[in-house]
Amino acid sequence: MTQKLETKTQMLNYLLNITFAVLFAVIGYSISTFTDKLDKVVNKVTELPKEYVLKEDYRNDQNVLLLTLSEIKEQIQHSAEYMENDYNRRMDKIEKLLTDEIKDNN
Repeated sequence: MTQKLETKTQMLNYLLNITFAVLFAVIGYSISTFTDKLDKVVNKVTELPKEYVLKEDYRNDQNVLLLTLSEIKEQIQHSAEYMENDYNRRMDKIEKLLTDEIKDNN
């Protein structure tokens, strides 16, 4: 009877050890899978600004820069026209003064 009891306890011990081994293997696999997936998510989140957000920001920045350059171009054209008109007006005055001086000397 003690031998049967010993055999049963040994069998129960083996069964318990196998159960713990399977349980630890499943828990270890689950934790490993979870951490791998977590690392992938973290990597994707850190890559988001480089791949997605900044491209749109660059498009917005590009539009702002193009608009600003267009405004600067218009201002330069306006200034150039003003300067040309002012130059022509002054040259006309100088020409009139010179022609008047020539007429006075003759």
